[in-house]
Amino acid sequence: MKNKKVFWLSAGAVALLALAGGLIWNHFYGRGDSPVWERVRMGEANATRVEPPRSERVPKDMLLFALNRTSPPPEPERPAAPAQPIEQQAPEVEQANGSDQGPREDRIVTWAFGDSLARLVAESYFPKGAHPEARKHGVLVLDAKRLNMHYGTRMTGLRVRSENPVAARRLVYEYVMPPTVLRMLYGMYADRFLGAVEAHAREQVRDAGAGTAPLTDAQVAELFSLASQHAAGLAAVLETCAGLDDLQARVAAYHDAIEATLDANEHFINVLQVYEELRDAAQQQQGVDPQQVEKARLAMEAAGKAYQQAIRHREQMRTGLIAKARPRRGPTLDEAEALYVARWTARRLSEGPSARASLTAMVEVLNDLSGRLAEHGQH
Repeated sequence: MKNKKVFWLSAGAVALLALAGGLIWNHFYGRGDSPVWERVRMGEANATRVEPPRSERVPKDMLLFALNRTSPPPEPERPAAPAQPIEQQAPEVEQANGSDQGPREDRIVTWAFGDSLARLVAESYFPKGAHPEARKHGVLVLDAKRLNMHYGTRMTGLRVRSENPVAARRLVYEYVMPPTVLRMLYGMYADRFLGAVEAHAREQVRDAGAGTAPLTDAQVAELFSLASQHAAGLAAVLETCAGLDDLQARVAAYHDAIEATLDANEHFINVLQVYEELRDAAQQQQGVDPQQVEKARLAMEAAGKAYQQAIRHREQMRTGLIAKARPRRGPTLDEAEALYVARWTARRLSEGPSARASLTAMVEVLNDLSGRLAEHGQH
């Protein structure tokens, strides 16, 4: 296959560029995706309006189970030493071999990250019949959330000195997000990345019915075609979300609906418990007034209906947000990833006017990438 200047930006997310900063940053520092305890431990008392304050709260019955455990809750960790600041925002480029010849390498986002990502892309491809989702054609089981989880506990190829992973990832995010740096990284690693994706693809072995076999030329071509479609879909959703004047309000409304559902669930569990206790006591003839039992039953039914209504409202908010996030025609993402990208974009936009320029640069690069991947897959 002919080498094209290609750099895979997240095989469904914004890989080396946005992932290195935004997606990893979200996992460790983003208010909307971190558990409540982590947000408290990190001192995030004032969450941004677009973030769900309790999106991972556990229902009361599970909380009661946890409270009955004999082991005490973990002690809060002491904050680690802050990361050493990156002195300049401009790209820090050096020759990989320390001389004036050979491939260039950024001092912060090194080629090791690009090679790691190339391997992940290749490992995520499954030809027809080799994966439960690959019944009719091959699939690329890689999206923004999986990338976030994959790199959320490591910093492969990201050279920032710090004992505090949160501070380190924030520095990486602030370094890569300016449009000039995004475009610089895109051009710097293009040829090497494409070669690495193909090389790692040739190393893959998949189920071939009667045994296992390496990927064929046609399957490697399909990998690049699928990557092209995913890049185009991500670009389209990013562009659509960034162009919504009310995106942050819609995300906030969805998070409010999540919160209301959790509240309704907790209230239902409480009144259900009261009703069951009174009912059992009445059945055991413990002198419980039947009117109390009936009153508790009615309260339980009302709470159940309120919970169901809260669920319906939450799903309406979710469906409406996804419908706005996905373009009406052309390439797009599935509902789950479109929702993930919409929430991610809302967080980026809440950081200030400069975020919009970075999103625009991502869209431009992803669209260019999609075309190059499609052409590469045809040769």
